[in-house]
Amino acid sequence: MPLPQLKMKFPTLLAACVLTLSAPAWAGETTMADGVVPASEEPGHIVRYRSPRFVLYTNNFLPGHVTLYHSHRNDLVAVIAGDSIAVNQKPGGEPTEQKVPAGTVVLFPYADLPSPYVHRISVAGELPFINIGVEFLDAIPSAETRAQLTPLQLDSVTMVSDNRRGRGYSVALAAGQTLTIPGQGSAVLLVAVDEGRLQLDDTPWT
Repeated sequence: MPLPQLKMKFPTLLAACVLTLSAPAWAGETTMADGVVPASEEPGHIVRYRSPRFVLYTNNFLPGHVTLYHSHRNDLVAVIAGDSIAVNQKPGGEPTEQKVPAGTVVLFPYADLPSPYVHRISVAGELPFINIGVEFLDAIPSAETRAQLTPLQLDSVTMVSDNRRGRGYSVALAAGQTLTIPGQGSAVLLVAVDEGRLQLDDTPWT
C-alpha cells in the first residue's frame, strides 16, 4: 500500500508526532479527591477520539481561563499548536508560569507516579493555550519495539522529542514541496502550528 503523501499549497509548519503503540494493558485505577475530576472529564479537555489504546483530546483556553483541578494517571504526549504562557498549579501549591512555543512536543510520564498527578492550568499573557493531548491507555512499548523506529532524516524535518511513546518532529515545507508520511510505528499525529493549505494524498486541507 503506498504511503500517504503530504503536499504543501502554501508555506506552513507542522509538528508531526510519530507514535508507537503496544498492545492494550491497563488504564490504571484512580481515586479522586473532592473537587478533582479525570482529565478527560474536565470541561476544557474536549475528547476528539477514544479507543482502548489511547484518548485524543484538545484544549483551547483563552487568556485568564482557569481549569478545574483534574488528574492524570497515564502517559501523556502534548503537542502545543500556538505560542502561549501556561500557568501550572498543584493543590495547595504556588502557580508556576512557563512560556511554551508553538510546535513543542513533550511527554509527561504520569504512568511512573505512585498516585495520579493533580493540577489545574490557567493562561497568562495575551495568547490562548492550544494543546493536543494523547493519553495512552496501553502498556509502555519495550526498548526493542522503540529501537525499530529509525529517525527521519530529511532537510525539512527536525526532531524535537524522542521518548518512550515515539518521536516528535517539526516539519517545515515550502509551497509545492512533498513529504512522504512515515510508515513506522502504529500511528502518526499531524498538528498544524501555522495557517496554510496542504493536501494529504488527494484530500485538501486548510
